[in-house]
Amino acid sequence: MSIKFPPMEYLTFPELIQRWQCRDIDICHLIIQEKLIPSFWVRGLCGKTVNFENDEILGLQPIEEYNFGPDYGPNIGPFLFLRYPYQNSLSDCSFSLGCDSPLIEKNVTINTENCWCTFNEPISLQEVLNNGTITLMQIINYEACSLNATSSELSKKERAGLLNIIGCMIELFIEKPNSIRRSAFTSDAQVIATIEDLYKGLPGTGKSNVQTKFAEAKRNMAEYLLTK
Repeated sequence: MSIKFPPMEYLTFPELIQRWQCRDIDICHLIIQEKLIPSFWVRGLCGKTVNFENDEILGLQPIEEYNFGPDYGPNIGPFLFLRYPYQNSLSDCSFSLGCDSPLIEKNVTINTENCWCTFNEPISLQEVLNNGTITLMQIINYEACSLNATSSELSKKERAGLLNIIGCMIELFIEKPNSIRRSAFTSDAQVIATIEDLYKGLPGTGKSNVQTKFAEAKRNMAEYLLTK
């Protein structure tokens, strides 16, 4: 019997890897860090045995064992989210705890709003990658957060690269004693004054900011050259 999944509500992990053009290990790290909460569609859990906590709505008693079958499952769906991964190594984890929500936190004293269960046999990360799902809502939210972070912040490598460009330009523009190059500038102060005069009002070209960036660029280049 083939299992029919709800249309357009999820992606499998191979589909997500294709969408992001990334590696399996990249997805593994996001799962381990709980930046992505994997899930199984309830009807895809056939053969899994779990112990449910008390839930009056479902009519389940405390710690009642339940076997998922091919045609039915408790009304917790359509997805059962795998929560609180146990990290086995730097790039591996397993899951023993599930919840009908990817958001609600586990309260060890009382939980009456959500359905929690414990898998009798932990689900491995490899099984998650092979048979698990990730909801489209999570994917869209993660992509939006990543886009905002990329557009608003420079990585350490990007910042170092820009500082190196500034440093190289300073080296090229300023004439030094005994240099065969001829330039209109003989000091940082002349360059900064010219920038301030020609580009007044341009964001980032104020005297104080340019002085700071010049100093950072020179320091960055000096540190790099010392390591070579």
